Amino acid sequence: MKVAVATDNGMVSAHFGRCSEYTLADIENGKVMKTESVSNPGHEPGFLPGFLAEKGAKVIICGGAGPRAQALFAEQNIEMCM
Repeated sequence: MKVAVATDNGMVSAHFGRCSEYTLADIENGKVMKTESVSNPGHEPGFLPGFLAEKGAKVIICGGAGPRAQALFAEQNIEMCM
């Protein structure tokens, strides 16, 4: 499973859309197998859930997100952990 973490300077970002990057982690059998960082391509309404879905994310970890973003992540079948 691929998990995306909204990050700023190695820490979980307070808001998923305003982070500087996303740390993507491939997790198998409870272990992190591989990580990569991708720069935030920009916070445009509705764009980031699809962007992260294209990267294969099934979960997003972030400090917070509004109700519209939560609905858009649900449409992409991405679970949110805030």
